[in-house]
Amino acid sequence: MLQASFSDMSMEINMDFGQASVVQKSILTSELIYSTISKLEIDIRYLPMNGKISGDYYNISTLANGIASVMIADVSGHGTQAALSTMQLHVLNKDTLDISNPHER
Repeated sequence: MLQASFSDMSMEINMDFGQASVVQKSILTSELIYSTISKLEIDIRYLPMNGKISGDYYNISTLANGIASVMIADVSGHGTQAALSTMQLHVLNKDTLDISNPHER
């Protein structure tokens, strides 16, 4: 019975990691967006250490004045806590995209 309970718990954790992976990948800039930025050639390899989630974050946007904004971050640690921290970075980044001077952001 203990082994069955452990197996069920392990399956549930893997499903949670899978859902977190989908959410985390959804906040990363799609190649469809960054490949259209003129005068830049960008190539990204995103390989989470555990294959699902990580503390790595990147966002590439074009600001109103035509300047490309590139944000790259690596939250210390791995796993769920680091992945949740990247969500906070994403919100902060999106909230400041109207500020074009990097030192002000």
